[in-house]
Amino acid sequence: MVAIGLLAVSGCDRNIEAYREDEAPSRPDLSRIFPAPAEPVEMGDRGRPGMQASAAPTRGSTAPAGASGTISGRLHLAEGVDAAPGAVLFVIARSYGAAGGPPLAVLRVPSPRFPFDFEIGAADMMIQTMRFEGPLSLTVRLDSDGNAMSRDANDPSASTPAAVTPGTTGLELTLN
Repeated sequence: MVAIGLLAVSGCDRNIEAYREDEAPSRPDLSRIFPAPAEPVEMGDRGRPGMQASAAPTRGSTAPAGASGTISGRLHLAEGVDAAPGAVLFVIARSYGAAGGPPLAVLRVPSPRFPFDFEIGAADMMIQTMRFEGPLSLTVRLDSDGNAMSRDANDPSASTPAAVTPGTTGLELTLN
């Protein structure tokens, strides 16, 4: 019985302070864990930085500190490949060699017309406190159902054969 009591007391890692009836509840200070970006980030109508409900490529209005350029180019569809009605184009930037985890930046374009000129950069960052710097790899996918989580083997896609860095222009990719 004594062992159970010691186990219960030693299992608690919370500092216990004396109860005060006049104490008001307050929010914890999370600024050390989640530092604020250098500049305020404008939230779009979907509650995420830069996400707006429009048919144009979505862009944020604020780039994080240390952002260093964009990557731009033109996307083509291979001969005989057609875009499904309502398809969504995803241009995804990841750190070169990254096997998983969240993408560094994503450009989402509903119903694109090809050839399509794109530009991806710090304004498209998934985590605003990270830096858009390379080397990076780009993956482009024309998703037929518009859901980024589902992947159909028949969806046309392309990726950069080698690492690219912010500031790269004139990149040409063909989705097949």
